[in-house]
Amino acid sequence: MRSNLTPAARLNLVLVILMTLAGWACLTRLPAGAQIATHFALDGTPNAYQPARHGVFLLPAVAALVWLVMAVVPVIDPRGNIGRAPTAYRIMWTAVTGLLAVFQAMILSVALGAHAPGSGFGIVCLGAVLATMGNQLGKLRPNFFIGIRTPWTLSSDAVWDQTHRLGGFTCVAAGLVMIGAGLVIPNPRVMLPLAASAMTTALLVPMAWSYKLWRDEAGAGVRGGNR
Repeated sequence: MRSNLTPAARLNLVLVILMTLAGWACLTRLPAGAQIATHFALDGTPNAYQPARHGVFLLPAVAALVWLVMAVVPVIDPRGNIGRAPTAYRIMWTAVTGLLAVFQAMILSVALGAHAPGSGFGIVCLGAVLATMGNQLGKLRPNFFIGIRTPWTLSSDAVWDQTHRLGGFTCVAAGLVMIGAGLVIPNPRVMLPLAASAMTTALLVPMAWSYKLWRDEAGAGVRGGNR
């Protein structure tokens, strides 16, 4: 029987299943009643624990929830525009699921005795995902679910397009800064504020730009109507 799932849904469903199987395999190798680290301090030291039977399936559960939401979004999109950029949608969805899979692999490896990586590891992963998603932003068509959704981008397709072109650039740039910070700066008290500032700037700049574009467009419309 032919599946109705999109290629993006099928690919990410496979990732969710693999994450679940990896969690189960890890659980079978741990003693009964074991606790595993699920959160880590700036230096990579574990600082929060959960029972293994819960901790190994935490991120697969999150990935499954993301899968449900992302699988439904194209169906309920009233404008049908998400389906007009299937490659961008698949890449962005897979980037999020892949990030969860990488973090789950870290949790499972630490549970089995490996040393936890430092904070640079997480920053590099987040930067890679941000750059990947930024590279796809300009391909998204106006919609209510994915992208830089401000009142101004949703009110004008032209504002949407120009905002997402800028947002794609800022997100890629911020992602590269985060990757560089994670690889080069050993001090997490310097690295983390730098990474957070880069991410915040990447998001706020295009939001502010969308407002300016909308004001310019509205002003042009008023001037044109007064002629």
